[in-house]
Amino acid sequence: MTTLNLYSKAMKIPGVQNRPAQLYRRCCKEIPRVLVIYDFVNFGEQNAREGIKSLFYEKAAAKDPRIIRHLLNFGYYELEDTLLQHKQRHHLMAILEARVDKPSLSRDLRPDATLEEEEAQWLAD
Repeated sequence: MTTLNLYSKAMKIPGVQNRPAQLYRRCCKEIPRVLVIYDFVNFGEQNAREGIKSLFYEKAAAKDPRIIRHLLNFGYYELEDTLLQHKQRHHLMAILEARVDKPSLSRDLRPDATLEEEEAQWLAD
């Protein structure tokens, strides 16, 4: 079975201060290749980048070094599976589209806002 050993190679690079940023840059670097491999012609590079960024922001609260190491390992594993085409097209599409289409949770709504006001704010975007 073929492997790329991305995690072990990345951990051996000396002097890297921000390993999650290194993984993010590596993922963004591979976006054009992944879009071609999985035939995502209409998806767009910017949409894929936004999807990946949202995956990183979901885990941004992790502070424990062991958890960060585990998340990095998992991230490199997912990237390796994607590059080696061990994922099917619909798996990758579900991951990326769910992140891009997800509404922002950082909106400020008043506690006493009516349902019509909330709906108007969501539809304004």
